[in-house]
Amino acid sequence: MTALLPDLTRPARLARVLTEELTAEAAELGARWAAAVRSQFRLPDDETLRVLRAFAARADVGLGVAESARRLWAASGTSEPPAEIAAAVRVFEVVGVQARKLEEHRTRPWTPADPERLERGLQDVREGRVYTAEEVKRHFRHPTGEDAR
Repeated sequence: MTALLPDLTRPARLARVLTEELTAEAAELGARWAAAVRSQFRLPDDETLRVLRAFAARADVGLGVAESARRLWAASGTSEPPAEIAAAVRVFEVVGVQARKLEEHRTRPWTPADPERLERGLQDVREGRVYTAEEVKRHFRHPTGEDAR
């Protein structure tokens, strides 16, 4: 039975196995992140925040495992860890940063870049000094002669 199990007593073999697992995890996380982004997170807000936090946490774990893999490669006498570790780290960093930015975007209250300009615009609306959609359509014609939509 022991012949079927890898010999993990040597740092180089353990480092190799850990690197393979790390590479697979990075590929899976990257694919799931891409799918989540394509879906545009069309979930209720609380679920979206949970998903974003889970992606960020998984990326953090991946970064910790990558550091362990680097240390194992160093302990095995290898001067430089394989490039697969650096590639996995890039995936974990990108997913972690993007997930955190999206979470912050969804939780931070909106503030106008120019509060005074916003207030002037709102005042114009209250006083009726704005164009209606029909007035804009009459003024701006589509180059083909059709109404702009």
